[in-house]
Amino acid sequence: MRFGVRGVSVGDFEETELPGRLQISVVPEPMPEKMLNDYVAQFRAWIVGNGLRELVETYSQFLDQVYAHGLEVLSPTDLDRRQHTFEQVSLRDKIQRLRAEMGIDGGFSQHLESLTIARNALTHGTGRVRPRDCTDGGELVITWRGIECFFTDDDGVRHRIGDEPPEVRLRDPLESVTVDRQRRWKLGQRVELTAFDLTEICYMANHDSIDVLEGLRAFGASRSVNMVPAKMIRGGSDDTETPVP
Repeated sequence: MRFGVRGVSVGDFEETELPGRLQISVVPEPMPEKMLNDYVAQFRAWIVGNGLRELVETYSQFLDQVYAHGLEVLSPTDLDRRQHTFEQVSLRDKIQRLRAEMGIDGGFSQHLESLTIARNALTHGTGRVRPRDCTDGGELVITWRGIECFFTDDDGVRHRIGDEPPEVRLRDPLESVTVDRQRRWKLGQRVELTAFDLTEICYMANHDSIDVLEGLRAFGASRSVNMVPAKMIRGGSDDTETPVP
């Protein structure tokens, strides 16, 4: 997402042609400024929207793996059938089934369930809110857990980072506070998030996944199956450790 959003933030495009000698032109070159700005705004929203879709779909696959490990602990006679059925349902149903059958809940399940509806609008509704996507009257509502950071300046005035006057310098110590965020779109509106919105959502999902894995570990321990502790993923080729019965 960083590559994409920062890339389209470059405002001095000399040309928009793709590499290669053969070009199929569908827009004038050079592109008029108003048209270019409109396309850039649409592309930025598409990048972030695809990030949300990837997050929901990847998290759904993650829960498939968690459920599979849980079934190995239970060792039911119909293991394959139950796993196949689990993989076919929505993210919302997977969250509910993990909670009901194994007592596994990351703590942010209500937020993650709301993201499923936004993903459906992006995937099946060309990015616009359909009647079936409305969760609160005539609106689609999503929620997530975010973070606000504050600092106190030399005069003892507390500022939220990003809102401080230009002449005020950031200083330690910093104070972080978790807050509940919300976005609403009316019927027919296009679902659009900012890059910062998605950053916070990914951060929340990362923490939720750690809690889910700890829940799986506790579920195994209750049945005398030991698993390795979960670890925060920060990127890199060595981040492959997952709890295995």
